[in-house]
Amino acid sequence: GGSEKIKYYTSLGYLDEMGLLKSGDDSYKKYNYRSSVTAQISDALSATFNSDGMWEDHPEAGLPTWNILMGANVIFPTTKPFANDNPVYLQQSVDFVYPFANADIAGYYDTKTKTFQSNLALDYKPKYIPGFTANIYGSFMNVDYQKDHWSKKFQTYNYDKISGKYIAGTLVNSPSSLSTDQANNQVYLIKGQVNYEKLFFEKHKIAISANYEIRQNTSAQYNISKQFFIDMPYYFEGNSEVDYVSANGSRNRT
Repeated sequence: GGSEKIKYYTSLGYLDEMGLLKSGDDSYKKYNYRSSVTAQISDALSATFNSDGMWEDHPEAGLPTWNILMGANVIFPTTKPFANDNPVYLQQSVDFVYPFANADIAGYYDTKTKTFQSNLALDYKPKYIPGFTANIYGSFMNVDYQKDHWSKKFQTYNYDKISGKYIAGTLVNSPSSLSTDQANNQVYLIKGQVNYEKLFFEKHKIAISANYEIRQNTSAQYNISKQFFIDMPYYFEGNSEVDYVSANGSRNRT
């Protein structure tokens, strides 16, 4: 919409996908927007502003979807998902493949991404100086990334038909651990240009141009991980005497 001097555009988007798994552990959500404004500030000066942003959330089971699908194809046909068909006891697998190990059993991955970018352009073309134009352009982009991985230990079992008892098998993902990867990237860009053209005696032409550009890229990465004595996916939980914590990070600017 708009008028003769101002025109604008805005759009909003939303996407929600359940994923391939019935449990919904591999879902995907996205929110996004886009806007643009163009204004004729004066006879000589015009401006254009654009911006867009996006937020994404992609959780997965602790055993990623591709691992579950692969496991369902290669697991022995005689291997049942549950010991004695009892859903309380996950059957031990000689292939270490557990298609039914959903997020409640094996933990989860959760990847979140936020992206924002904008730019502003100013164009100047005065009528009282024929052949003269000037413009300046500035842009900014910011990307935030975070991936949490909760690797939860879980017990597998075998069923002894003779005794009628469930025998503990492999303890998978032991000890439980939580890790977080974070990254941030920012890019600034400013460009300016001045042009002048003049025609002399209808045959001779002179053109002068001056340009300026500056760009800065800042990035930071962090990682933290912790092993847990108890199964609670929070860094402030657990027993400090037996839990293991590590952290590292880096920051760069160019």
